[in-house]
Amino acid sequence: LRTYSFLFKRFRVDCHWYVLAFLAKSIVLALVPVLPGVSSQFCTIAVAMLSTLCLSCRLAPWRIKVANDLDTLLGSVFLMVLLSGALLVEGINGNTLGIFAVAVIAFGMTGILSMMVLSVHLQFIRRGKPYQFFICHHKVAAGNCA
Repeated sequence: LRTYSFLFKRFRVDCHWYVLAFLAKSIVLALVPVLPGVSSQFCTIAVAMLSTLCLSCRLAPWRIKVANDLDTLLGSVFLMVLLSGALLVEGINGNTLGIFAVAVIAFGMTGILSMMVLSVHLQFIRRGKPYQFFICHHKVAAGNCA
């Protein structure tokens, strides 16, 4: 355990498995230059970064809050630079890039819409008590303490 502690000590205890996602992203990014086309390289990088970005936003796996925020910010900026740079490459297939851009936008809009529905549900629909029964203790023994 001491030998591999450098892998696990960065993440929270309940997210110890996130090291596998982190290493998988690194392996995919290292193997991207082997892929034949520019469009497949862009799509592979974007999927790898977007999947770990979603996991990072959802789970907040880093032990320090600032590291979670920084990971989210840098991943988002990297994706924006990647997708805007994909428009400037001449050897890329426009149809593939268009389909991928529509998929990313649809995924983002679905996420935003689901968060809005969840917020409305939590704010307005679930107005009742957060508990069904209230169990209290008897106050008979309180006279003895006075």
